[in-house]
Amino acid sequence: MRVLQSLVNPCLAAVFALVLPLAQAQAQQCVSYRGLDHCALGTARLSLQGSELRADGGSTSGKDGIAINTGLATTWTASTQLDYTNGSTHSLLLTSVSDGAPTSTATIQKQGDLETYSATFSGTGAESTFSVLVYRDGVLQAAVSGVRNGQLAVQAQCITDPNDANRTCKSRKPRTNTFHVLTNGACEWTIEDDVQIFQLANGKVVQGNRLVLTEEVRGPGSYPYFGFDQILLQSTSKSVTFIDTSVVSAK
Repeated sequence: MRVLQSLVNPCLAAVFALVLPLAQAQAQQCVSYRGLDHCALGTARLSLQGSELRADGGSTSGKDGIAINTGLATTWTASTQLDYTNGSTHSLLLTSVSDGAPTSTATIQKQGDLETYSATFSGTGAESTFSVLVYRDGVLQAAVSGVRNGQLAVQAQCITDPNDANRTCKSRKPRTNTFHVLTNGACEWTIEDDVQIFQLANGKVVQGNRLVLTEEVRGPGSYPYFGFDQILLQSTSKSVTFIDTSVVSAK
């Protein structure tokens, strides 16, 4: 497979170097949830709590999390709630895997109420670029294209409650994360959340509740994917709770 032949971008190589050994390692614990095997990574501990699946970790290494074995699929969606009470600075790494090799990552860095988003895609090697689109209630608010692998795509800040003296964020509903492989082989990450204030890489500021990061596949040198078989979720949060999850199998 050509996946790792063009990793000359230092940021891309560093991210994939972290993920790949974890994908290959034997999981310590696996739990069936919504018909999919969810396996613990690092020191995470999994437990079923009613209709939810919880992964407790708390390590600052960023290696704790869950490997979701999806079978050959084109879409994965999960509604999750993260517990950030064990610190003010956190990271969340979402990775798609095909045949044991990572194909794409979405990285969220959180510091206080500010979050930054970046992504990497291996389909067109180190020269990969992607587009950033922000929607509010299904209506496109802003977009920027040509963002390079690993570069800051957008930063977001929650909208605080003006009646709260502590200026805390308004209610945080579970976040929905989706990974999708488009018909042209491009990878795409979608994050849906409460309405936030987004600042794109081109400086434009808008409000939105859905962020889409889409790989820009072009030319004969690209290496598109038409499916994946695993999703890795790794976080420094105290815990991750899955409210729901589903996949669309490849035909």
